[in-house]
Amino acid sequence: SSQTEVAFGELSRSLNVDAVGVTSSSTDTSINEPLVLGSSPSASVPWDLLNSELLTSGIARLPGSVDKLGRPVVEIPQNGGVWQDPGISAKEVARLLLCLCSMARKRSHDQAVVILVDARKEAPSLTLPAALGSLQKTFPGAIQVLLLVAEKEAASQVEKFLGLQVETVTSPKALTRHVDNSQLTQAFDGHFPYNHREWVQFFQKAHHFVGGLKKASELLRTTTQELEKEEGLETLQAVERQVNRHQQLMQDVLRDAQLVSLQREGGATLARLRKEATRLGFTPDVRRSFESTLAVYNLVEEEVHTLVTKSNGCLEHLEFLKKIRELEEEFHQVTLWIDEEGEPELSMMGLAEGSLEKTEESYRRFKDFFKEATGFSSPAQN
Repeated sequence: SSQTEVAFGELSRSLNVDAVGVTSSSTDTSINEPLVLGSSPSASVPWDLLNSELLTSGIARLPGSVDKLGRPVVEIPQNGGVWQDPGISAKEVARLLLCLCSMARKRSHDQAVVILVDARKEAPSLTLPAALGSLQKTFPGAIQVLLLVAEKEAASQVEKFLGLQVETVTSPKALTRHVDNSQLTQAFDGHFPYNHREWVQFFQKAHHFVGGLKKASELLRTTTQELEKEEGLETLQAVERQVNRHQQLMQDVLRDAQLVSLQREGGATLARLRKEATRLGFTPDVRRSFESTLAVYNLVEEEVHTLVTKSNGCLEHLEFLKKIRELEEEFHQVTLWIDEEGEPELSMMGLAEGSLEKTEESYRRFKDFFKEATGFSSPAQN
């Protein structure tokens, strides 16, 4: 048990957030909550359900900018031949848009988003209206307005976006009436700093890290709950089995790959994410993601301390209970001996009478009896 305590102590120290120079400013642990399309307009889509190629392509982006009314902007820039890829489905695009919209709405206190579509060089693919329509139908009000940036009035394009409020913008100057130039990325001739590749890389790392943290957290919570189960400890054998079970649970935790990896690399990973979040600090979604990641990390650290405390307390209780059961076992053996051998022997000696020879024999038997009785009683006294 001492080796277990030492190992857990090392794990606890390795999870010390102060060691990587960050402090928690949020207790929001909702990042990466595994909610599927259809829950609510503010629900997160599991990162691993997104089409990675679609995400990386940048056909839809959340730079972190807002329009002049403070509403989050989701950009859909011109993206070469990506929209013409037959492998892109409206369902996958809708899932990506839901992910971006849910992130934006959480950051903006559930404000509806503004969709900014670049149609200056070519008309949007039919996949886009289908995806947006599906999203708006499932979550009415998730999209406030769609700004369609086109070279000229495009009534035929507007008609594709059924169920959406669409405004056509025919020039960059006209667009700035809705979104300030400082809030437009380079794709829309603006100056808002945004690097989609770095944005994707940060969130991929953060979501992967949080996924590992949540698995470790589940193991820690489950083990803590298992340690609290102490049924049927009425016998010495039952207590010994519980001690062995306790030690096995601790060994399983110490050998867990997620926790071992967290112990070795968790602090360094968090420090790297902090550095990247600082570099991408102009994007509020990145800042919020890091704060949520840190909150989950702190939660796991707290759960490690809880498990260590619970483990030590349970083991001390079991060791004390084991001594009690050992004493009970010894008392039972003494009582059994007295009933079966001691009392009959004393009765026989009490009946001894007659010659000196019989008296000496009785005395010898009494000495043997006393020695045997002392042998039974001495373990209990110790």
